[in-house]
Amino acid sequence: MITGYNAILYEYVHSDAERWREVVNAHCKSRLNSWQMLRGQLSASDIAQCKQQYLDRFVFVCREKAAQQYVDDMLAIENAQIQIRMGCQGTAPPCEACNAKDVVIRGLRDQIRRLSALPVESEEDARLEALRTAFHERYILDSVETTPRSQVRLCMEEQLQIKFGEDERLPPYSPLWRRFTDDVIRAKDKRSYRPFRCRPRKRVLEYANHSCADIDAEVK
Repeated sequence: MITGYNAILYEYVHSDAERWREVVNAHCKSRLNSWQMLRGQLSASDIAQCKQQYLDRFVFVCREKAAQQYVDDMLAIENAQIQIRMGCQGTAPPCEACNAKDVVIRGLRDQIRRLSALPVESEEDARLEALRTAFHERYILDSVETTPRSQVRLCMEEQLQIKFGEDERLPPYSPLWRRFTDDVIRAKDKRSYRPFRCRPRKRVLEYANHSCADIDAEVK
């Protein structure tokens, strides 16, 4: 059994997928007295929010090893340790085949949702769909952080100009803007001075840890 968080990260960075799966399964099946629990320090919703913000910012956890796989597996070990302490059998995260099946199911659900959506029957409908795509490419809906409405509107206006021509405008009193705030943002507060509950995506790839050599040296 590997002890220490740096040692586990070292194993993730230097192992192939099969070896890493063995490490995760082993840590999910045995009680680790030295495991430092997040629960108790943070609530489940806090942990989920931290995960979302971390993965939105960091693509790689170290070198070019994906951050999402590592974070998901570490949280799976945490959940297994909680189950073991409650007298249950710890469970390992689902296999790649199960994950692939879940992806297909989500894709089918998205397809059904699109098929049940109202058809694009006018130029305004087409512009609304273009705004919907542009918004989700550039922003993330967030229950905590906010962005001024004017900033979002000017960004969306720029995307309309790129797609439909330089003469496109998106004034705050236009029907298209009202449909955008109702259908895409789903803003409950209609007051024009209140910011939207969303935050810009970070477009630049960043590394969570620039000093991977330090981890290697510490483990060795």
